[in-house]
Amino acid sequence: MCCTACHRGFYVTYDLTDSGFYLRDLTISRWERDYVHIDGVWPESKSEDDYPTYRNLNIPVPFTGQLRLATGFIEYLYVHMGFQNPTSFRTVYDLTLENGKMVKLENRSKDMAWKRVWGFMCRPFRFLIRMIQKNDGISKSFTLDMDKA
Repeated sequence: MCCTACHRGFYVTYDLTDSGFYLRDLTISRWERDYVHIDGVWPESKSEDDYPTYRNLNIPVPFTGQLRLATGFIEYLYVHMGFQNPTSFRTVYDLTLENGKMVKLENRSKDMAWKRVWGFMCRPFRFLIRMIQKNDGISKSFTLDMDKA
């Protein structure tokens, strides 16, 4: 892993343009430091302690499914060592892609704001809600159902 905030040991940057969905940069950490080129691109690092990054890969990603993008994090809703809930952001969009092309863009910001308000209103009854739902935070964070997240 790169650090305690990156247990997978890598992170990526994607671009979504009119022409498609592309993998742009890949930062990866390997103890062995036995990196290979990807489509002729070698990883770069600023120092020996820096994690190597493959830059400007421009690899098309034929992804089909939904992605949720969020920005404007609300600091007091931070959950330590967890995946932040979409309600913790002021601006939230759901994108639907087919073979790497965006076919639908939906602004979910108002929905998340209502869920935030509802969550605060229900706070005194949260123990009852948890008993009814029988849902822990980890499984909720990894659901593929965008309406449950």
